Amino acid sequence: MGPAEVASMAREGLITPLLGPVFVTAGVPVTREIRAEGVRMVTSAGVNTTGVLHRDAAAWFHSCAPAPEMLWFMVHRRHRTTMRPSPVGAAIPWCVRQLVYPPQDVDRFHDIQVTTPLRTAADLACWDHPAAETPLRLLLSAPHLAVDPGAVVAVLRNLPRLPGRARGVMRVRRVCRALGLDVPD
Repeated sequence: MGPAEVASMAREGLITPLLGPVFVTAGVPVTREIRAEGVRMVTSAGVNTTGVLHRDAAAWFHSCAPAPEMLWFMVHRRHRTTMRPSPVGAAIPWCVRQLVYPPQDVDRFHDIQVTTPLRTAADLACWDHPAAETPLRLLLSAPHLAVDPGAVVAVLRNLPRLPGRARGVMRVRRVCRALGLDVPD
């Protein structure tokens, strides 16, 4: 199907955007399985095998953010990787970061690895980017994810090498006040 047909179907409301150039049939519930397939369609097998979705890409996967303009992946710093940034003509750009993270910070859904909602909230709290605030609010207020703001602050305090930890704690507190949630110490 060419770009003209896709644009026509989107205008007629037959399809809706999912991720970059990937669309889904209008009215179909967007599940984690559909999101995982969307990620596979726009990235390489190497990224999908060893990379872990994080930041706003993970929040999108957890249904707490709009589709990201860039997919953020992390790989464990102890693992050697040949993963590179997305090629110039990629359907959606991606970036790979090497970080240290414990295995309990990662979930696997439909063969896609993604940070847990708790770790996603901690990463977003520290991330100095305009795309971080709204997903953090949604993660902290999503009843189906049960992300405890106090647990997010505890994660931030227990990750001494995470850049922006102090900013992250302040951001979590500010978001909690705005949402009317208990503000963690």
